[in-house]
Amino acid sequence: MHQTKNRFQKLPDYRYEQLRKGMFCGECGCLFSIIDHLDLVCRNCGKHEKSESAILRHTEEFKLLFPERKITTSGIHEWCNIDLAKRTISRTLKKNYRLVGSTSNTYFI
Repeated sequence: MHQTKNRFQKLPDYRYEQLRKGMFCGECGCLFSIIDHLDLVCRNCGKHEKSESAILRHTEEFKLLFPERKITTSGIHEWCNIDLAKRTISRTLKKNYRLVGSTSNTYFI
């Protein structure tokens, strides 16, 4: 209580380019590696997760780490780095976020 500086407030420096991209299991943290219809299956622990909930979880992570970046279909597709169609990602984002702009300038908030 007497300390004026909190050593846990200082965040490490990171850049988008240096971070590992991919869809990680919410249970064990390993990369999802199997896509079974619209389910993602972790090869390590066997957990199943709907692709929509995984996309939303990773989008929230993206927003937290990079608040200055716009949420776009291409950006989330690159961040997730998994063999899912951009159309699936776009449909999920449209359903859960508000669409701003049109054509190539579209982003979500």
